[in-house]
Amino acid sequence: MSIFLTVSCSRFSESDFYGGMTLSDEDISELESLMEATTAEKYPAVTDEEGRYVFFFTAGGSVYHRSKNCPRLSSSSEILSGTEEEAIAAGKKRGCSVCCRQ
Repeated sequence: MSIFLTVSCSRFSESDFYGGMTLSDEDISELESLMEATTAEKYPAVTDEEGRYVFFFTAGGSVYHRSKNCPRLSSSSEILSGTEEEAIAAGKKRGCSVCCRQ
């Protein structure tokens, strides 16, 4: 597995990480956890009054989004919303690689 990183937090600061460095499975798990936490902070999920997740999508796109603040939606003039099932029924094949990483 190859991972390219620019890391500026936790114990993996710029001075501690060198190109070509081999990461252990534990290191990779820690980095994945940090990335998931960052995604949740930047792109918080929205729930409806019943506590179900609301997903966002466009008529022409092929993915659905967990957050209306996702940068991949920033140029969209009309953003639709619904359940994950509704997004899939509208032809969305998968979750966004930016805001649906969790």
